[in-house]
Amino acid sequence: MLALYARVVGYPFLAFDDAEFILRNPQVTDPTSSLLDLLLTPKVGYPVPVTIGFEAALYQLAGGAAWAFHAAALALHAVYACQLLVLARKLGAALPVAFAASLLFAVHPLVVQPIAWAICLKDLLMANLVLGATLAFLSRASEPPWRASALAALTLAVLAMLAKPSAVLIGFAWLAYLLARRHQPASTPEECAPGIAPAAWAIAGCTAVLGALIGAASRFAHDTLLAEGGVGGWTAWSWLPVLGRQLSHVVWPVDLLVLYPDPGSEPAPWFAAAGAAALVLVTIALVRLRAEPGRVLVLTLAIAIYLPTSNLLPFARAISDSYMYLPLSCIALACALQGERWLSRRTGRARGAAALAAAALALALGASSSAQLPRWRGGLALWQPVVRRYPTLSTAHRLLGDELMFRGRPERAVDSYRRAFELEYDPRFLVEFGTVLGLAGKLGDAECVLIEAVAYGSNSGYAIYNYAALLAYHPDYEPRHPAIARRLLTQLATLRHTAGLAWPEPLEPGLQRQLARVRDVPAVPTAWPQRNCAVLKSR
Repeated sequence: MLALYARVVGYPFLAFDDAEFILRNPQVTDPTSSLLDLLLTPKVGYPVPVTIGFEAALYQLAGGAAWAFHAAALALHAVYACQLLVLARKLGAALPVAFAASLLFAVHPLVVQPIAWAICLKDLLMANLVLGATLAFLSRASEPPWRASALAALTLAVLAMLAKPSAVLIGFAWLAYLLARRHQPASTPEECAPGIAPAAWAIAGCTAVLGALIGAASRFAHDTLLAEGGVGGWTAWSWLPVLGRQLSHVVWPVDLLVLYPDPGSEPAPWFAAAGAAALVLVTIALVRLRAEPGRVLVLTLAIAIYLPTSNLLPFARAISDSYMYLPLSCIALACALQGERWLSRRTGRARGAAALAAAALALALGASSSAQLPRWRGGLALWQPVVRRYPTLSTAHRLLGDELMFRGRPERAVDSYRRAFELEYDPRFLVEFGTVLGLAGKLGDAECVLIEAVAYGSNSGYAIYNYAALLAYHPDYEPRHPAIARRLLTQLATLRHTAGLAWPEPLEPGLQRQLARVRDVPAVPTAWPQRNCAVLKSR
């Protein structure tokens, strides 16, 4: 497994999320500047101090290099696979079956994204903490109890929630397990030691209550700090095609992508049907296996971790394969428990055939994962497959442009941004497009787009700043819209005076030259029609 993924240690950061939430996140790059922000993590939009603290330590360790993040991800994945093996054994699987399940999970292509994408450390941290908490809980749930395990289970569960809020429902999975234990017929062999420690109910209940509180706080913080409800194209049935698509990636993990269309943005009847079928099967399984605590725990744990990212609630999440990391391990664990039952009734020859089949499947999955890995070096390798698969998805073209900019290729990024605006005029990204045009040397187009960003963008002050920076950086450039230039540069002066807006000292001479150039231009009110720039119009 380590040999399969070792090359990711040399991969760089990506523009997509890595740049925003790691490289430009002051809680990661300068954590001691504000201990309160390190606890509340406002840059992320919800409290994940465990993840941010871990990332800050890695950033300091490696001097901001990506290798430490990728090495940590690889180590966390190895530790998680080992924990999965231990849990499979604890729930009754024989060592060969438990090892096969852990291996198949470890080499599955769905785990490539969380291993190779630095920002997905939160998924790996959360998953390890959830599994560690569950193992500690199982020790406490049985008699004779290990006293320290109660505190360990509760502590690890809270740390998991503060690594990523997806873990907030873990307590409900533990309660489901205890209910299954209580209603287990006396004649059924138990997978853990008999009896339920009285404190187990308190631990599970306390974890459920804390999870509900942390989940509510995370949702409130996200909506308040990011000023968005996150609903996007959400509908009451968005979760069905999302579930179907993600389960199809479990069964047929070929050519997985970093980005898929937003839920509800395209008809997906096949995925919706697959999601509905999965819902029916899981419901039937829970009913039939309700007296088998180990299997109930596996199923409810997968459901608990998946629900917050499922789009079931009006809090639409992008479709990400990293969300399936822990649920995939639960699927592997469920297969191990079923395989153990099936093999117990088979001859040695059948067991040998099963071992060969597992080995062949592991080789096939590993080969597919190996083929996926080079994409995560970033650049065109990561985004061209998305653009080819979804040529009308404007977000894919824009993010390709961001990645090209991150790699120092603004002239190529212009084409990607222009294509994105041809497909969908989104004023939120006008400032970015104008900046890309300026860095590519297309000053006239950049001026025009930044003026449009002031008129129609989501942050006019930021657009004015970038417009002024463009003119100041190119002091010999004569604005094509001098009346507007005079008005915006005057507004910048007001912002600097009233809002204390910082201005780079090296750009001050250029700014003064441009102010002198437009000082005598008549201040004529100028209307600016939307999509007024040639570079924003469809060709």
